[in-house]
Amino acid sequence: FRKDLVTNITVYRDTVDDFIGDYDQKGPMELGISPQEASERVSIFQVKFDDMWQKYETYSGGEELFGLAVTEYPELHKTKRELTLLQKLYGLYNDVINTVNGYYDILWHEVDIEQIMSELVDFQNKCRKLPKGLKDWEAFLDLKKKIDDFNECCPLLEMMANKAME
Repeated sequence: FRKDLVTNITVYRDTVDDFIGDYDQKGPMELGISPQEASERVSIFQVKFDDMWQKYETYSGGEELFGLAVTEYPELHKTKRELTLLQKLYGLYNDVINTVNGYYDILWHEVDIEQIMSELVDFQNKCRKLPKGLKDWEAFLDLKKKIDDFNECCPLLEMMANKAME
């Protein structure tokens, strides 16, 4: 078992290097891609990462069991932290986009401005509560702009939804 473990760890190390290289080159943090594309890449790389992390935990446990030095993968830990932040950011981003796009399908006489304002305040609060490390990322700035732009439209929506406009 020990020999198989050592062999598997050697293969795994190469697999981690390939994954990290692929993540750095084609991952969600690639410069110049749209937030929608980055969001899709977060999902794709999260699935791959989850598999990598499960193997990491298994192999680390095996190394401990056989009294071997536990192999460290600092890039894997960095990627885990980054993906966690990206999941939070793009989860909120997707919620905002889907909600705002859903407003376009509402008939004027069905507009509930109170609900819209409540959802907008909720999005602003969630945006403010995101970790500081995200606040200089392009996707965060785009998200904040979408929320702020919609916030500017709300007074107009309120006036348009007024019964006197019917």
